[in-house]
Amino acid sequence: MIAFGITACIFSIIVGYMAKFQCRSILFLIVSFMCYASFITMFLWKPNSSQMYVLYILVSLQGLASAVWNPVESALYESVFSKEKEAAYSCIWLAQNTGYLVVYLYASSIRVRTSIILQIVYLTIALIGYFILELHQYLNRRKQQMITLTKAADTESD
Repeated sequence: MIAFGITACIFSIIVGYMAKFQCRSILFLIVSFMCYASFITMFLWKPNSSQMYVLYILVSLQGLASAVWNPVESALYESVFSKEKEAAYSCIWLAQNTGYLVVYLYASSIRVRTSIILQIVYLTIALIGYFILELHQYLNRRKQQMITLTKAADTESD
């Protein structure tokens, strides 16, 4: 847990600076590929006492992912619920805590390999939902731009 926290703190500072220059989608893609890589590594890796460094690398990758997911997720909810910011943040916490509860309820009754497979499925569903939402927001912005251009053209012609 300490390695996760230290990595998340260090990379939160770096990611906060990088977020000014990169778009959300690129950061989401990079981190999702890192998560897929760490999940596949966990799935295929047979733990060995001489390979403890692999465990710390995996924990660090998850800390890096957490450093990216949290601020990007907050910005995403804020852009979706631009008029109701309180609802946006309560929605974030509701979704996260529901996810924690679901995993807690089934974690003791399934094998670790099955849990890793489920995490890959959850990540895939979340990414599909994220890109659908990004596409929807892009189309709405495009539509607003077209309406603005049409109104501007109408006022110029009058």
